[in-house]
Amino acid sequence: MSNRAQLKAMSRAGIRCRPFVLVSGVIFACLSAGGGGADSRFLLFPDFTNTNLRTLEGFGWKFRPLQQPLLANGHRTLHYVEDFNTLYTNAREFCLLGPEPLGTNAWVIQTSFHRRYILRMVTPFTLDTSWTNILSYDPPIFKLLEWREKRRFGFYAVCSFGATNWPKLVASGGDLSVIGIKLKTNSPVEDFEYHYEGANDR
Repeated sequence: MSNRAQLKAMSRAGIRCRPFVLVSGVIFACLSAGGGGADSRFLLFPDFTNTNLRTLEGFGWKFRPLQQPLLANGHRTLHYVEDFNTLYTNAREFCLLGPEPLGTNAWVIQTSFHRRYILRMVTPFTLDTSWTNILSYDPPIFKLLEWREKRRFGFYAVCSFGATNWPKLVASGGDLSVIGIKLKTNSPVEDFEYHYEGANDR
């Protein structure tokens, strides 16, 4: 099935999408039904290349009413996510959902610094069969990404750290210097927001 056909199928289900091409294939970023506003979230799905149109459209209709319950449950359950949203009020979040709820899923939330960096937190989790309730989750992994060059994959990992450093960040109000990370504060990237918007797929 072509990407164009996939996009049309999801559109008929009332979910606005745009494709992202990854090394592993094509996934779709589906903007929350209703679109726009502070409650909008990106939710990413796995490769649907070998899925027929009827199944894909059915999945879209099935998932549409589940988006907000899933997001609400995530905010109640994942205290790391709530901490991140409190520390960084400009944070953006989305979910990487596998083909099965009990499989590998990831809650991703990120923020930007000095129009050059992205701090990303990834929390693996599992869902119940309703796709709306988180059953379990692992400690998150944090990555600091920096814009390095004007290509599609312009953001590259500078460093990563685990959840053991998170209490220090929370206590400092989100200051990365307390865990030994120094940022360039006077070297903004041209059109950073455009690049940041496209950084949901990495």
